[in-house]
Amino acid sequence: MKSGSRSSQSWGQSERGPTVIIVPHTHWDREWYRPFQVFRARLVALLDDLLELLEKQKGFRHFHLDGQTVILEDYLEVRPEREPLVRRLVEEGRLSVGPWYVLPDEFLVSGESLIRNLLLGRRLAAQFGSPCQVGYLPDMFGHIAQMPQILRRFGIKSAVLWRGLDYERSRHNEFRWVAPDGSWVLALHLPPRGYGGLALLSRDPEDGLERVRKHLEFTAPRSASGVILLLSGDDHMLPDPGLPGFLDRLPAAFPSLEFRLGSLEEFFERVWAREDPDLLAEVRGELNSPKDTRVLQSVYSTRMPLKQLNFQCETLLERWVEPTCVYTEWLGLRPQIGLLRSAWKWLLRNHPHDSICGCSVDQVERDMRARFAWAQEIGEELLQRDLQAISQRVDTAGLLSQGEWGLVAFNPSSQEGPQLVEGECLLPGALAGEELSALSPEGEELPVEVLPAERKALKGPELLEEGIPPEPEWTKLRFVAPGLPPHGYALFRLRRGKARPPRELGAGERWI
Repeated sequence: MKSGSRSSQSWGQSERGPTVIIVPHTHWDREWYRPFQVFRARLVALLDDLLELLEKQKGFRHFHLDGQTVILEDYLEVRPEREPLVRRLVEEGRLSVGPWYVLPDEFLVSGESLIRNLLLGRRLAAQFGSPCQVGYLPDMFGHIAQMPQILRRFGIKSAVLWRGLDYERSRHNEFRWVAPDGSWVLALHLPPRGYGGLALLSRDPEDGLERVRKHLEFTAPRSASGVILLLSGDDHMLPDPGLPGFLDRLPAAFPSLEFRLGSLEEFFERVWAREDPDLLAEVRGELNSPKDTRVLQSVYSTRMPLKQLNFQCETLLERWVEPTCVYTEWLGLRPQIGLLRSAWKWLLRNHPHDSICGCSVDQVERDMRARFAWAQEIGEELLQRDLQAISQRVDTAGLLSQGEWGLVAFNPSSQEGPQLVEGECLLPGALAGEELSALSPEGEELPVEVLPAERKALKGPELLEEGIPPEPEWTKLRFVAPGLPPHGYALFRLRRGKARPPRELGAGERWI
């Protein structure tokens, strides 16, 4: 960590005077102590009130919609007639959306999932206007070291975070958050109460003034730029219609400060204009310290089957479906981008911290299992179609003898070497229950293990597909291929009969 050379300023020492930007917001956990559909009903009521408030009160300049665009999908599925109004408010800058699709846990999902999260979130936000250009990370249970790098690659140069960082390490509210590759963002460290503690300030104005005072006692001395952020909201909190009126009370209570109702982007624009980031403390590495804020790392082993299902789905989409989708597009086939994106959405909806961390009610786990299943069903169907399309274009003329069947084995990785090949394929019914062997492209005879198949018989149009053998039956096969080309395939010849045992046993560093 590099210590900033500028000392902390007190209220009023900035040349232009300290400015406090008040950002109304809600923090929306899609599921947690209630399941998704219960919270969605409450979300609809909240956004109904919010949109009416923004329409009627022009002085309510802005509302921050928690940095996640899935909220728009959840709402507009129920209120599709409100889409033009939502679009107009986003375009006018009065409602900020994105850049995330959901607010994810950073440690329990893959790096590719984090990137897809931002890709989908920004794409959806762009359909309504401009996505918020602040990396909003208000409640994640700690942060990975590469997060500044990911944000920068999306053109995002500012971030807001809370958990996992000691206040003595950040030194000021603002600090330089540096990734291992040297890329960095200007980050704001939220106070000990995080994004909450300042909701509904107008309900009891005297209590509201006292809460603002306590907030400023911590944040004002730590402000290096003379620009202070005040987030007015909390978990599942409705907007405060009296906030603009409460704002009028603040100059008399704090005469040395300027107060404005604004946005996160406005806050960072002012910070960038006033502060030289090179003078700020530099923070590197994972942020997972529990000293000042709880990071709840015990959730890494909570409801472990959910973590396993997530890994299976991520592996399916990242390592299998997407590479084969690219290959089939090279062959001139129509890519199934819409279905692939749908699978990613079902998977990403399980990545908020209260979901993937397994710290919600039991009904949430049941809902998550359904989403994982839908992501897996879509992925496996796309993979089956793409692999079949590639296999049908493999020229087997002159390669197969009488009584032999071709089997194409794929290697999605960049590694070449012995590979365990396992999968279900359609074979003629006459081969059911027979012992089988396989010949490699080099002519090596390989033993094949025949296992019970999980798939059912073909029905309807499936029987008319090209290359279907007579009286087809699903058969599950397993064998060790001596070598598969990286990101490629090889043709094996299946035949009746048991493979002859090898004359000598071979062994490598990781195989025998």
